[in-house]
Amino acid sequence: MGRVNTDNAVGALINSAFWKIKNHFANAINEHNLKVTPEQWNLMNIIADNPGITQTELSQKGNKDKTNVTRILDVLDKNGFITRSTDRKDRRVFRINLTDAGTDIIEKVIPIAAKVKKNCYSGFSEKELEQFNDYLMRICKNTNC
Repeated sequence: MGRVNTDNAVGALINSAFWKIKNHFANAINEHNLKVTPEQWNLMNIIADNPGITQTELSQKGNKDKTNVTRILDVLDKNGFITRSTDRKDRRVFRINLTDAGTDIIEKVIPIAAKVKKNCYSGFSEKELEQFNDYLMRICKNTNC
């Protein structure tokens, strides 16, 4: 059995593209002296769309393990971007909400994210991007079996 050439393997290319986009986004955020990482911003967006979300739900929606979510939330809490409150029915469960400072950071990063997205997707037609998105969604669906 021969070795697999990973230079053009789909998984390797997806991984490489992910890291390059993530680093490009992180650098763009840093240029504006905003104290948030792409991972933190992603979770903050999920919280904004789901006020009162639990850490478990956030972990699932953010595709991150509970330990990483807890670590990120600790930083966001320390920076005053979120609040955690005990669930009324189950004291072991925390409900997470954004603070005004958290909402402000999201709003400041949105144009930066749009610029990064435009830069990364330049040269693609709308149809190509829709197809690419469809392909990635199909891969995600196929790997959740």
